[in-house]
Amino acid sequence: MPARDDEATGFPGEPSLLAPRGRVRQHTEFMINDLDGTSIEALKSAEHSGAALMVFLKVDASPWWHRFFTDAGLVVWEEWDHDDSFRDFDDQPIVDLGARFGLVGEQITSIRCIPSLLSVHIDIGRAILRFEQVTDADGLALLEGSLVPAERSDGGN
Repeated sequence: MPARDDEATGFPGEPSLLAPRGRVRQHTEFMINDLDGTSIEALKSAEHSGAALMVFLKVDASPWWHRFFTDAGLVVWEEWDHDDSFRDFDDQPIVDLGARFGLVGEQITSIRCIPSLLSVHIDIGRAILRFEQVTDADGLALLEGSLVPAERSDGGN
């Protein structure tokens, strides 16, 4: 199997429909190019104190769930089957972000992790779903999601 072009993490593997890849990225800055052009089937989060401990993304072109979270100043992106994705979150409320933000069926233009904000941006063309790291009163790193209008390079014309 050819190595994945990912010098930042060194995680091997090509996108596969046969088995999920587990941990795909772990860094402060990266892009998830293999989801460009796919449509959002589901977007959920395991919540704690009103923010996300873990965000779960399901797209139309893959049988796997993608999930991301922050840990030790890094953003971690993983790919698992349904059972492994949601394991360990039985005690957390699962919130349907796809319904909250009206994103089910929207096509993903790009996904990138921005280091200055330690955030993940899911660009759907008309808007960007932005998850930024926040810290609760106990020091737990969480992700706070918001939908913001996409910046236009043509000055809005």
